Amino acid sequence: MGLASLGALKVAKDKKTAARGFHLTDPPAPGSPEFGRLLESLTGSAVRHGNRVEVLRNGDQIFPAMVESIRSAQDTVDFSTYIYWAGGETIAAFGEALVERACAGVQVSILLDAVGSAAKMDRELVKRLREAGATVQWFRPPSWYTLDKANNRLHRRLLIVDGRVGFTGGVGVGEEWTGDAQDPEHWRETHVRVQGPAVRDLLGGFQESWAEATQRILTGRHLPDIAGFEDGIDVQVTRSSATKGSTDIEELFY
Repeated sequence: MGLASLGALKVAKDKKTAARGFHLTDPPAPGSPEFGRLLESLTGSAVRHGNRVEVLRNGDQIFPAMVESIRSAQDTVDFSTYIYWAGGETIAAFGEALVERACAGVQVSILLDAVGSAAKMDRELVKRLREAGATVQWFRPPSWYTLDKANNRLHRRLLIVDGRVGFTGGVGVGEEWTGDAQDPEHWRETHVRVQGPAVRDLLGGFQESWAEATQRILTGRHLPDIAGFEDGIDVQVTRSSATKGSTDIEELFY
């Protein structure tokens, strides 16, 4: 089959998927126990109790919180992103924190999208990270025999520290996300910091992508026992996907 035919088939498949709708009869009230059970049944993701969640707005809040957490790491740092570009002081501090912790013996695992990050990544930083003992892996490097996955990228922006503190949201590591959205060159974005049992579900998203890229599973220090907080809230982590078609997140929205 030629490339043109393959492309036409994929476009037709994607249009068919996009046209599919979801219908919900007698919807339960948001926040009710039944609502939580509905979400679990749709996604297979459990609602975790006893979590603490802090919303972080824009780079001025997001990057200092992540860097502080990385610097506090004693055992593991697991990080994945679509975009990691060279930048100024804030971006440099993020990379230096990873290097320092790897030098200190912390197991640092970094997964970067091979399309989103490769062109503008600081290759000297990659070299220093590896020399410090960190594992830096590229997700789905373009290849002629993986053309069907060429546009299916790693958009899981995850940072998990010591298996106990997790960050996720929309921010990439680049100068555009620094600051406080003060001008068109500095972008508005939201991240969240999570503590509690839901962190393990964030790690599960990282594990899935990491296993594809490396054929390895993270165990031991990455999986500490996590107790919930008595004053914590319910959190459900729903994974996105690097494939096309209906996803759990799409079902929750539509």
